[in-house]
Amino acid sequence: IHDFDWHAAKGIQGKLGINLPLRWTPWFKTLRESCAGKRIIAISAEYRWGRPEKLGVGWRKTGYSIAHGAGSHIVDAAVCLLGSELSEDKAVAIIGVGGIAAASPSYEYPDTIAAVGKTINGTLLQFFISGGRVEPHRHAIHVLTTDGEFSHVNAGEVDKTLPIRAFVESVHGGS
Repeated sequence: IHDFDWHAAKGIQGKLGINLPLRWTPWFKTLRESCAGKRIIAISAEYRWGRPEKLGVGWRKTGYSIAHGAGSHIVDAAVCLLGSELSEDKAVAIIGVGGIAAASPSYEYPDTIAAVGKTINGTLLQFFISGGRVEPHRHAIHVLTTDGEFSHVNAGEVDKTLPIRAFVESVHGGS
């Protein structure tokens, strides 16, 4: 963060940036390059958030869903790999269970979610998002293509300045 120009970021007006950091990580770029030009048949992705003590407190107290909050990152990574939109009418099942509710009654959503579906192009998707257990923070993506299988498991936090840097560079034209 030390070499990042936060003042340049503050000067951006009329632009919208979102926090979808996985698509900017070096491991994801490598996975995307491995899959380039190949027909993707299926993607299985998981996000193990591993910080249940943060659910139901602070800004995550009201209206925060592990699926929309943390899970959106892994879903975005899959969509970015595919270059295709998800299809709500092609969802086969979305199942959520909650174990955190006893520890934090204010947390109103399931903390563990499994979803199966497909894209508008017919690619099969499977997502698993776990937020209610203490476990190592990690992201995993397994991609089945017509030419083979490509996988990556990333353990640990993601540098969230990467998407901010890329956004600022795109607005300022790389300067």
